[in-house]
Amino acid sequence: MATLEAVLKKHSATIPARLLSGDHFFKIIKCNFTFKGKRLFMAAYSLVNEHTEVIAAVLTLSRSLEELRFLLEGVQKRMVAMGLPAAEVEVLFTDNPTAEASFLEGVFPGLKKTSVPLYSLGGQSAADVLGEKEMLDFPNPHYFEYVVTRDAAALALDAFRRALLLDAQRPGVPPVICLDAEWNISAGASRKLLVLQLSYSEQTLVLHLSRMGSIPHQLGALLRDAGIGKAEKMIAGDAGKLEREWGLPVRG
Repeated sequence: MATLEAVLKKHSATIPARLLSGDHFFKIIKCNFTFKGKRLFMAAYSLVNEHTEVIAAVLTLSRSLEELRFLLEGVQKRMVAMGLPAAEVEVLFTDNPTAEASFLEGVFPGLKKTSVPLYSLGGQSAADVLGEKEMLDFPNPHYFEYVVTRDAAALALDAFRRALLLDAQRPGVPPVICLDAEWNISAGASRKLLVLQLSYSEQTLVLHLSRMGSIPHQLGALLRDAGIGKAEKMIAGDAGKLEREWGLPVRG
């Protein structure tokens, strides 16, 4: 990266963008150690525009968003210096929008006008809101959350369980969640269960288990609770994989 830095900076300084994709990557880890009980590691973060051109890249000590503020604000200032409006960036793809939305909107004001929380669709289809071919209708109201970290999953599962049991206090509404699991079936790839989806009438929670490192105890407690029903087409297969591969027995 040091060898190419000057060339990259000269080239990227001339590239505008309306759509960005931000990504941490760890294929070349520079260091990995523990400091005062906190695990630190070196990662790289890249920003790619809609033309698949890298417009910025930086090495970071951790996945802290604050470590990226200087980089992202620099991109924004550079675009303004080129005569583009501050709100030019309208879409930023990230693998953790729930956690990063407010931070990114603070850097790129244009993101706010395009943010569409799924839980606020109010019964409209995705086509009505996004102007695209219809793919999926959301019940009204319905809250959707995608989680990739253990801490975020613990909080989300606590809230999910409380809301589920509160909903089940209504007459004739038993506490039942629907399960669905996904894994990679490509040739040569791991067939371990990677993603678990939990749903009931008002919420859908998607847990990216393979990115969490360790599983929050709240998930085990929820799945083991026989008082909360579990439903799924061919549930035995997914339940078996959860127990064999993640130590998560499913009861009820």
